[in-house]
Amino acid sequence: MKKRLGRALFVIPVIYAGIIGLLVFLQFSDDQNFTYQFNGLTLRGRRALALEHEEAPITEVRLLFAGLEFPFTPESAVSLTGGDGTETILELLGYETLQDGFQVLLQNDVRVQFQLTGDAGDELHIRPLLPNPPAGTTAITIPYATVAGAQRVGEMVGNSVPIVFNSRTFMLAPPPRAVLSEAGLRLPTDVPSQTIRYTAVVEQRENVVERWFADRTLAIPDQTFDREIRDFIDRAYRGWRTTRFNAGTGRWTIRGMSPTFSEDILTATLAEAWTRGEFGAVFTDMRRAADLHPNQVGLLSSPFLGNLRPIKFQVQEQDTRTNQQLLQLATDRDPEVFRFRGLIPFALHRGSTQLADEVLAFLSEINYRDLDLYQTVGLLANATLHDNRTEAARRAFARFDAMIAERLFPALVRTSEGVFLESAPGQIDVELSLHAGLAIESEGRRLRNTRYLDIGRNLVVSALSLGDDEGFLPRVIIAQAEGVRAAEGVMGPEEIYPLISRNPAFPRMVSLHDALGPGAWIWTVAGITNVRASATEFSFTVQSPPNQTHYLIVQGVRPFASMELFGLEWRNDPSFEIYARGRHYNAQTRSLLIKYTDSLNERPVVLRF
Repeated sequence: MKKRLGRALFVIPVIYAGIIGLLVFLQFSDDQNFTYQFNGLTLRGRRALALEHEEAPITEVRLLFAGLEFPFTPESAVSLTGGDGTETILELLGYETLQDGFQVLLQNDVRVQFQLTGDAGDELHIRPLLPNPPAGTTAITIPYATVAGAQRVGEMVGNSVPIVFNSRTFMLAPPPRAVLSEAGLRLPTDVPSQTIRYTAVVEQRENVVERWFADRTLAIPDQTFDREIRDFIDRAYRGWRTTRFNAGTGRWTIRGMSPTFSEDILTATLAEAWTRGEFGAVFTDMRRAADLHPNQVGLLSSPFLGNLRPIKFQVQEQDTRTNQQLLQLATDRDPEVFRFRGLIPFALHRGSTQLADEVLAFLSEINYRDLDLYQTVGLLANATLHDNRTEAARRAFARFDAMIAERLFPALVRTSEGVFLESAPGQIDVELSLHAGLAIESEGRRLRNTRYLDIGRNLVVSALSLGDDEGFLPRVIIAQAEGVRAAEGVMGPEEIYPLISRNPAFPRMVSLHDALGPGAWIWTVAGITNVRASATEFSFTVQSPPNQTHYLIVQGVRPFASMELFGLEWRNDPSFEIYARGRHYNAQTRSLLIKYTDSLNERPVVLRF
């Protein structure tokens, strides 16, 4: 008994000393690891330790799912990009558990949510939330990496990256306008809500073209197609004109944003009013709105509002910047250049000769199979939806006639809502799907290809069917065969109106390339016909409603001796806009500016050299 007691008296101090030693070790250790799991989603972290380690700061957090890791560490941190390109690293503050995942808490009230979804819990949604981003913030970058046993394989699908892990293929699919690199996902911050998806790929995929378009069961007649577009624009116009518009402030409601002035909406409203015979009444409200926001109107609305002389100089400055950006892309042979709408008209008429040469050279070299889905649709749209092209451009684009069937048809899906183009497995960028549909439909009409025609029209009508009573559309939908599972973001109808309207009263550029050469064009809402040029004379006919004032910019006209306007010889006057009608020519910039109103439906404008 005494022997046992002696042993106990010896062991107890040793245990006590061990405990003290452990506490001292913990006290002076740098940190401690912790792990939490939610189904297949794992959160691993490290905390700088003290005796009260639960209150100690967290030094890093890592989220892991199916071979993909999102590290929040001092070496790999989330950052915000400012308008001047500067990067601000966000400090890690901690994490919280959610019902179906976790959210990481960062500096400036920024959060990044990780949530599992799908019937089998095999889809991860990553959603950055920036309720109050610092002024001037343009993007947020979230780092990611593959873990041991996972690897990127094959080519990108659309804008998505395929990753194989444990013999299964997953797709990392960023939202529209995001940029995916080897180390991070860069998302624009001007969208209130957007989701990165990491999802298992379904191996068996329906061949939509063969199943649904082998015959013309889904054909949409001309009248039905036009009516669907017209009905959508009618809803949008009511919103622009009344329910969304505050005449007192000159602002429109924008879903998810504060009310704001929009030149896009103002111009679309005036264009619709022009063709509906409502221009006089609507113009008064739009003129007042523009006067309340004078620094937010420019070239787009100038055929209705005037102020041409200062706007022309603004356009030249902006065109110079745009030319430099596009020239850099074209020179670098970066296919992102094809996502610029109206690339060829801009390059031929408003850009430099070098830009036009580089773009046409790039077109003759590029392999369309190397493009991602967004670049493919951009290239197709530039080939089909813009008429202001030279014979050289038409020949260059002719190389891509097989692109629709080869690159776009495999991305088609059919749901209960209609036919769409997937930007990633199960993910539909509504604007991209609509844009592709318009381009395919246009190509169908040109080639008299009924399959192209039917598929294109179904894509357009399906996208427009998602609009509400004011024409608002979701930016992204997550879809399955049985229908839309989720929708994200909001897109106003004004964003797609220039694509779908076919309204001749919407401001546009009329090419004068064939008559006057590169750099010659008219910016107008009027009909322009009978364009003729000779060594001694240049003329064109203006068609517009009688006694309805509008403005024209005629660019690229060499100095002339006299000008016939409204049937009279009309003198030059820099103050022309203060009168009912008139004109001003600047020989230095070769710009002819006209304020036009006439009692006749049409009349020629004649320049004599």
